[in-house]
Amino acid sequence: MNEDKIGFIGAGSLAECLISALVKKDYNNIIASRRTQSELDRLSKQYRIKTTTDNIEVLNDSKYVILCVKPGDDLNGVLEEIKSSKIDYSEKVFITIAATVRKKQLTNILGQNTKIGIVIPTVGSIYGEGVSIYSSNNTEIDDKIEAIFGAGGYVQKVDEDKVIQSAQGACLPGWDSRYVLKNLEMLRKYFPDNELSKKFIINNLRGVANMLEQNESDDLQALKNYSLKVGKPGKSITYQGIELYEKNGFYKAIEKSHELVGEIMKKY
Repeated sequence: MNEDKIGFIGAGSLAECLISALVKKDYNNIIASRRTQSELDRLSKQYRIKTTTDNIEVLNDSKYVILCVKPGDDLNGVLEEIKSSKIDYSEKVFITIAATVRKKQLTNILGQNTKIGIVIPTVGSIYGEGVSIYSSNNTEIDDKIEAIFGAGGYVQKVDEDKVIQSAQGACLPGWDSRYVLKNLEMLRKYFPDNELSKKFIINNLRGVANMLEQNESDDLQALKNYSLKVGKPGKSITYQGIELYEKNGFYKAIEKSHELVGEIMKKY
């Protein structure tokens, strides 16, 4: 990755995940803006990056401008601010991480020849285990997009519609972490050894992940078979727990969560 400056307009939690991933890869040529000075001071101290409350300073200093603001009025306001500035941004690249935004929303305001990328990253980027799905309107910028977001994990280019649809996957870190949280809480309730409880969770998750990664041909059946290795139908304690998942709506809640996201994303 060369030393072109990367700018973040809007330095919230997801932007910080990306900043952290870049800094861990020894890339510090970053500037970030947000309204809260105390948060900017923290980011500057923690990551040794330049910060500002001025979005136009980010625009002026950066080759790659990552728009980490909410879709709708917040994003449109930033785009209009950029457009009305006196800065020539014809050679800059604009990347939005808002889940419901299409490229035309940016080009309609910034101009049809503006280089645009839309990316849906996940918060796992902070640990180098994120997934970022993207689309662009210019293949010349693809390598740089992949370098930036690749600092946080896996990156893949897809059609724009698939970027919108990938919001399903982007929600998984939040959903999965709540499942892990409840299991860890209950494990520690009945098995009060904090470190060993955490080890159970970590290694079990790794085991499932490794099994899934190694079974590309029939991954769904592999998952079912994996659960049966420790709990066959009948009187096994594990399988009785699996049956309680079913009876108490665990699987239905997962289905409803995905259906909710699917219905919302259909609007875009």
